[in-house]
Amino acid sequence: MVQQRKLDLNTPLDSNTNPTLEKVPLTPDLIEAALVLHGDYYSQSQTNLNKYIFWHPIPLSIYSIVFPIVICYQLWDFIIISDSVFEFLSFFGRTKDIYFGLIAVSPAIIIVFGVIGLIAYLLSDDIKTVCDNLPRQQYAKQIFGFDIKLFSWLDPTVNKAEDDIELLEKGNNTQFIIYRESPIAVCSLNPDYEHSTKEQFIINLTGLQVRRVFQKVDFEDLLLDWAITRSRELFQIYARDQKLKNYEENVKIIINTKAYVFNNNQLEILSKKGFVETSQSIELNPFVPSKYNTITTFLHTKLNIGIKTLSLTIVPTKEDEELIKDSIKPVTTTTTTGRASTRKRK
Repeated sequence: MVQQRKLDLNTPLDSNTNPTLEKVPLTPDLIEAALVLHGDYYSQSQTNLNKYIFWHPIPLSIYSIVFPIVICYQLWDFIIISDSVFEFLSFFGRTKDIYFGLIAVSPAIIIVFGVIGLIAYLLSDDIKTVCDNLPRQQYAKQIFGFDIKLFSWLDPTVNKAEDDIELLEKGNNTQFIIYRESPIAVCSLNPDYEHSTKEQFIINLTGLQVRRVFQKVDFEDLLLDWAITRSRELFQIYARDQKLKNYEENVKIIINTKAYVFNNNQLEILSKKGFVETSQSIELNPFVPSKYNTITTFLHTKLNIGIKTLSLTIVPTKEDEELIKDSIKPVTTTTTTGRASTRKRK
C-alpha cells in the first residue's frame, strides 16, 4: 500500500504550515483521508439524530405533560395552601420539605430521559454500523465506484498497465479541498452506468463532507459546483463512448444523492443548488438494507426518521464538449506483455 496521508479530526491544523488552499482529486495516498472524512459525515449524523429525537415534538409533548403532573403531585401540599404564586415560591426559603419533594420527582425525570435516550441510541445504531463498516469493500465501492484496496496499492509515479491507469483515472470522481496540507473537505461521485440509458445519464453523489470547524465556510457550495461540472464531463465521455449524437433535446443528466431527514443544513444547501426530493424511506443505512421489526418501523415512521433521495436534472449542451478536450492527453502505458502502447486518457 502507498504511504497514506494521515488525517486526525481531533487534532488542530498545524499553524506553522503554509496556509495554502487547493483542490485535488483522489490519489492512492488519500484513500485513508477520504474514508475518515466520509466516516465523519455519518458520525456527525448520528449525533444529529440523537439531538433530533430529544427535541422532537413527541418527546417534547411527553416532557410538558409528565413533568408538570409529577411535580404537582409531589408538591401538592404546598400548592393547595398557597394563595398566590409568590407565596408558593416563598416556601423555597422557609422550609426544606419542598426540596425533598423535588428530590422525589427526580427518579421520574431520570426514567423519562433514560427511555428517550435509550430509544435514540437504539435507533441511531444503524448509522454507527455504517461508521464501523465504511472501509469494507461492500460500502466503499458504493462511494467511490472501485476497489479501494487495489487503488491504494497503485503508485502514480510508476508506469502502469492500461487497467491500472483506468483505475487511477476513477480517482478524478472524488475531489478534496486541502488546507495547510491537510484534507478538510471531500466530495465523491459514482456514475451509474448500469441504469443509464440514451435518454438519461445517472450519477450518484455518494458523499459530501466538510470538517466541522470549516462548515461555516461555503466549501459545500464549492464542491457541489465541482460535482455538477464533473458530471457534465462524465456525460461527455459517456456520450462519446456510446456514440450519442444530437442529444441536446433527448438526454438529461440526473445527479442523485441521499441525505438524512434530520440533517437540515445539508438539505438546505442541496435545495439551494436545485436538488429536489424524489423519495423518502425509513432506512438509516444507505448501503445495506435493514430489517426492522414492527416497533422500530413504528418509531421511524412516527418520528419521521429516514433518508431523503434528492435529484438534480441537468440538460447537456454542445458547449460541454469543451470540458473534456483539454483534459484528454496521450499517455504511454505498459501492457501486460511489456510492450509500450499509447492511449488517450481523461
